[in-house]
Amino acid sequence: MRNGNPDWEFGDTHELALTKEIMGVIGRYHQHQDVDPSPLCLRDTMLAVAALLHLEAATVAGAKSGKPSVGGKSIIEEFTEAARLAPQWPEARYNLALAKESAGDYSGAMTDLKLYQQFKLSDTEARTVQDKIYAIEARQKMEISDAAANVQAKADSTRDAFIRSIQGDWKSLVSSYIISINRADDGSVVIKSISYRGGNQPVSNVSITGTVLHFVVRTQWGDQGTVLDESLSLASNGKLVGPVVQHWSQSTIDSYMQRHGRDVSNEVSNYNNSFDRQ
Repeated sequence: MRNGNPDWEFGDTHELALTKEIMGVIGRYHQHQDVDPSPLCLRDTMLAVAALLHLEAATVAGAKSGKPSVGGKSIIEEFTEAARLAPQWPEARYNLALAKESAGDYSGAMTDLKLYQQFKLSDTEARTVQDKIYAIEARQKMEISDAAANVQAKADSTRDAFIRSIQGDWKSLVSSYIISINRADDGSVVIKSISYRGGNQPVSNVSITGTVLHFVVRTQWGDQGTVLDESLSLASNGKLVGPVVQHWSQSTIDSYMQRHGRDVSNEVSNYNNSFDRQ
């Protein structure tokens, strides 16, 4: 097997014979008075031939197999090698751009097309290439927009499913209040807090991040109260659970100092809260 293809048998003896034949052709050129290739010209010619072979190998193999590879190399790698071997050859750069476009590498395709524009092109070719760049740029923007829309749609679906799963009345197993969660017509979430001791308590800063519900409850009993920052998610056991940060209100701080003689103005209470369905 040669070059990764069992159908392309080409042993070392064949390579030596082919090399000898090529060198013989080069040698015969020296016999002509009008052809005397310099080493640099000969090098450039051989590089161009090598580049052409990379292009041809990629094109033929891709057409026959329908696969974007030849001999273990991707067609883009073959075209890249061709462009490297013959940077002065416009077709190598153009084919590389087309290969990148087909692979979805739109930025790379536009970069190579802009390099191709630096070659000496006819007015028609220049317009065609510029139109090609515009078309690829438009396709890239469309795909980016579609991808962003898909991400947003998935996020909206996840959010809507989460809201529906937590609708209803929930009783706190730690604090003495009940929260009522409802889904509004516009898809937003509405929360009402009902305290056992102080009647309805105001809820603010309601938001959802992924599948976590955030809100703030300001509890008030007489001249005392606290602010609870809740972040709840639905656990596998069907409970709403999550960490809570409890901030003391000034009246609660004053009352606490009167009873215990200790300043708690800079203190917050952190604990885990849990809600069961009513």
